[in-house]
Amino acid sequence: MDLLLGHEIDLVIDIPKQGEHSHDGFLIRRTSIETGVTCLTSLDTANALLTALEDTCEREVSLINIADISY
Repeated sequence: MDLLLGHEIDLVIDIPKQGEHSHDGFLIRRTSIETGVTCLTSLDTANALLTALEDTCEREVSLINIADISY
């Protein structure tokens, strides 16, 4: 919690177990959001982020504004 509050962490991955309610986990997730630290709560999302980061190392990636995409 001190690292979160001290803005020394950029990303939190806290995946609660199915059906289990942990007060500590809740506090970690809430504090990360309140301090502006990205918090992932799903293995699928964490894996997608990892895959995207790996892909950016292999090729140049550019950002696009999705609001500019016409359907």
